[in-house]
Parts: sequence; structure tokens; C-alpha cells
Amino acid sequence: MKEQLTVIEKFKAALAGASLGLVLFLAVTLAFAFNPAQLSTKAAADALAKQIDEVRFNGEQIGGGVAAVYIPEWLSGPGGFKEPGVVKDGVEYRFYHLKFKNGVEGVNVGLVVDRLKRNPSSPLYVLKALYDEVKYVEGSNKKSKRAAIVDPSELSNLASVAINQHHAPSIR
Repeated sequence: MKEQLTVIEKFKAALAGASLGLVLFLAVTLAFAFNPAQLSTKAAADALAKQIDEVRFNGEQIGGGVAAVYIPEWLSGPGGFKEPGVVKDGVEYRFYHLKFKNGVEGVNVGLVVDRLKRNPSSPLYVLKALYDEVKYVEGSNKKSKRAAIVDPSELSNLASVAINQHHAPSIR
């Protein structure tokens, strides 16, 4: 009967003879695992959106109010792992985000809910911090001459501009 290898033994065997670059790449990738606090339920996302819409600071809603609860397009990054999500006790936890009416988007619901859980006696403190963050991003977007988000159709054009602007040092 063949002896089963542990995960560590399989990893060591896979890296035997691998380049130092590959080993370092894998080490960095494994060191920055996905934070499960970024996941939330749709019910939690909707409840947070409602809570945000009900609170006012200086007479203003956070970001002018929540425009949408959504799951952003997933780009797997260097780890190459699939879109995060898990089902626990029959409840689905996904990568929900908020978009505000002032145009600010990408606020991770799970992380805000996590902050609220870690500060149960200070929900207004947490929501005021969110208000300040959204206000800052809104101001940054208004000051910027370029859009904060690049249209994917512009990427190849931007890459060619970057390549054409790069000047290699002359060798004498």
C-alpha cells in the first residue's frame, strides 16, 4: 500500500529543483491569503445599506446614500484563486460591496460589518469613519484630472504609451 504524503511533503516535492524566483513567488502568494472577514451575506449587505441610509452626519447621508449592493468582477491576482465565497450552515457568504450615489464604490460590506462587530458599543463611531472615508474618496475623485477607474478598452493604449515613453539608458 502506497503511503500518503502530507500537504507539506507534497509542497516540498513540487518545489524540488524549482527556481528561487518560483519559491519566493509562492511564499509571498501563500503569505497573503484572502481575509474571510471580507465575505458577508446578502441579508447583512442589505441591512448595512439600510443602516447607512438612515444615519446622517452634518445633515448628510454617507455618500448621498447607497446606490447599489453588488459583487465586483473578480480578478484572481497572483494567487490565481477563484472568486471567494462560502456556504456555512446553508447560508451563502459572498464578496459584496457598496456603491454610493456620489459615485464612490468598492466599499467592502464584510469589512464594515466586521468593524461594527468589533465595536458593538460604538456604531456611530464606525459609521462616521466610513462617512469620512467616502467623503475623502469623493473629494479625491473630483480633484483628479483622470477617472479613478480605467476603462478596460483603454488598457492596451495605456500600455503602448508607457512602453513608448520608456527610455533605456544609453550604453557608452
